[in-house]
Amino acid sequence: MVLQVLGEDRDNSDGSDRQGAILASRIGETVLLHHEPETRAHPPLLIVTNRSGVQLGHIREPEASEIIAAMGGGMRVTATVQAVLEFPRSRAPQRLVIRISAKAAG
Repeated sequence: MVLQVLGEDRDNSDGSDRQGAILASRIGETVLLHHEPETRAHPPLLIVTNRSGVQLGHIREPEASEIIAAMGGGMRVTATVQAVLEFPRSRAPQRLVIRISAKAAG
């Protein structure tokens, strides 16, 4: 599954720079997925971070539920950078595309 990460234009609460971290991302680099449970404000989503823990954005429904189910169902889920797209005139000039793979654990 190949997905564009959302929320690249938002500020991180810890002051880290999503756009700078996305720009520094390399094709094939592993990124991490963190399940954020459902709240009244939003359905379940997956937070995407680099290995240093800087949030790059998130994945929303319906893909988030599919990936969360795979993670909870014993599948080994990995995510890697597929592309960094540039939109110079956009509010978020760098956009991150990731590839997510799920394999049976073991």
